[in-house]
Amino acid sequence: MRQNRNVVHAAAGFYDPSTFYMHVDIDNQGKQVLDINGLTLTDRSTFFHEFVHFLQDISTFAGLNNNLVRSDFLSYAAHEIYNNLTIALPIPPPATGNVAINLEFNDVIRGDYDITDDNSIIVGINSGTKILTVPGAPNNGDVPVALLTLQDTMGRQFEYNFGYAAIMESMAFLMEQFVYAGHYAPSPEYPYNVATKIIESKSSLFSGKPLSLIALCDISLMSNYPGCCFLEFLDELDKRGIDNPHDIYDWFYANHSQFISGFYTNQKCLISVVENALHGYFIADPRNTEYIKINDWIQITLTRARNVRSNSPYYFIDNIALGEAGMNQMYEDFGTPLISDMRHNFYLYNKNIADVPLGHFLSIEQLFNLLADKQIECRPSCFLCASSGINVDRRCCTNPWSRWTDAKLCPFAFMWKSKKLNAYTPR
Repeated sequence: MRQNRNVVHAAAGFYDPSTFYMHVDIDNQGKQVLDINGLTLTDRSTFFHEFVHFLQDISTFAGLNNNLVRSDFLSYAAHEIYNNLTIALPIPPPATGNVAINLEFNDVIRGDYDITDDNSIIVGINSGTKILTVPGAPNNGDVPVALLTLQDTMGRQFEYNFGYAAIMESMAFLMEQFVYAGHYAPSPEYPYNVATKIIESKSSLFSGKPLSLIALCDISLMSNYPGCCFLEFLDELDKRGIDNPHDIYDWFYANHSQFISGFYTNQKCLISVVENALHGYFIADPRNTEYIKINDWIQITLTRARNVRSNSPYYFIDNIALGEAGMNQMYEDFGTPLISDMRHNFYLYNKNIADVPLGHFLSIEQLFNLLADKQIECRPSCFLCASSGINVDRRCCTNPWSRWTDAKLCPFAFMWKSKKLNAYTPR
C-alpha cells in the first residue's frame, strides 16, 4: 500500500507521491522564504531532482493514476469505517471491485525499484505480461510490462519489472545530470540509471543524447503501460530514425493521442478526476477559511499542468535545455509543493496565491498512513504545527484523531472531521 519513495536518496531528499510533500536535506539558513539561488549547486541539484517528481506527479498518466488510486482507497476506507465503527486498523484493501483492481494494476505498472546487488548487469530485455489476481480484472487480468533479466555478481539471474518508478527516477536523474553536471550526488544504477542502461543495450540512435532519452521517458509516463510502452516506443522511434527530442514529442502526439485525450482512461480525463478528488479532501468548513486557498492552489496547479500538456508539448524539454534558467522558469510557472528542509522549516511557493496554508497537505499523508498502515504518530506534521503556533502535545504521537474536539483544530483534526470520521476511535 505504501507509495514508492526515493529511498536511496532519502538522506538527501525525497518526494512522497500523491501527497504534494517533499523533503530536501538542505540548509536554507532559517530564511522565511526558500532561497534557491542561495543554495550550493549540489543542494540545488537535490532540490531540482525532487521538484521534477512533483511535476511528474501532476502531469503524467502514471503520476495522476497513482493519485487516483490513493484517493479511491481513502474513500473506500472511510466507507468501511462508516459501516463498522469497531473496525481495527489497518484497513485491508478490498479483495474485489474497481478499487482492488486499480490498486493491483498500479503496483504492477509501478514496477521494481532498487535491488540488493547494484552491480547487476542486464542480460535480457523483453516485453512480457503480469497477471492481476483480482477477480473481474479487464483483459483477463493481463498487464503488459517490460521485464529485464539481470545477473548479479554471483552469476545468479533474476527478473526486474521496469515500470514507472524506475522511469521517473531515470528521467529525474538525467535532468539532474544535464543541468548540474559535476555537482550532483552519485546514485545507484537501479533505479536511477535503468533507462540509460536499456538504451546502451538496445539503441545506438539514442546513445549519448540525454534530452532525447528524457523525452522518451516523459512520453512513456504519459501512457497507461509505461514500462512496456518505453520499449515499444524505443523500437518504433529507432525504426523511423527519430532521435530529436522535439520530433519525439511530435511523433507521440500524432500517433498516440489516445493516451492524452482518448475515449478511455487517459491523461486529460485523469487530471480532471484527480482535481475533483483533491477538492474532495478540502470541503468548505465555516471554521476553516484556509481550505479556500488550498482549493485555489489545487485548481491553479492542475490547470497549469493541463495547459502545458495540451498546448506546450515541448515545455519540459525546452526548459531543461536552458539549464538552470529553465529550472527557475518551471519553479516560477508551477510553484512548489510543500517543502521541508534540514532544520524542519517549511515552505510553499506559488506566485498567484499569497500565504498558502502549509499543514493541510501533510494531513492527507497522515490519514493514509493511519488507515492503510496504522502509523499513528503525526510526523513531520508536529514540526510544522509547532512552527505555526498550533499546540503540540502527546496526543500527536498516541491519538491525533482525538484532537478534533480542540478549540483550534490542527490540520489533521480538520481532515478527520471533514471526512466525518469523528465518531470513530481507531484501535
